[in-house]
Amino acid sequence: VYRSLYRALRPGGVYIEADYMAPDQAFEDYHFERFRQLRAQQRLPDGLYHYDTPCTIDNQRTMLKRAGFVSTKKVWQSGNTVIMTAVKAR
Repeated sequence: VYRSLYRALRPGGVYIEADYMAPDQAFEDYHFERFRQLRAQQRLPDGLYHYDTPCTIDNQRTMLKRAGFVSTKKVWQSGNTVIMTAVKAR
C-alpha cells in the first residue's frame, strides 16, 4: 500500500497517516498471530483479507522508508492514536 501511495505522490509530496498504533512490539505480535490463527481456523486461502493489525510507530516508519519515503515524523499523539507524515524525495 505504501509503495502505491509513494508512486501516486509528486516529488516533495507529503503523505499523512492518522491511525491507531500498537503501544509495543508484544501487542503488534499478538495481533499478527491472532490473524494467522483466525485464517487457519476458517481455512481461508491466501488472498487479501482485512484484519486491522496495528503496528508500532517504529515499524510504521520502517515500512514507509522501505516504500521510498525519505523522512517520517510523528506530529501528534493522543494515547495510541498517532498522526505521522512521510515525505517523498524531490
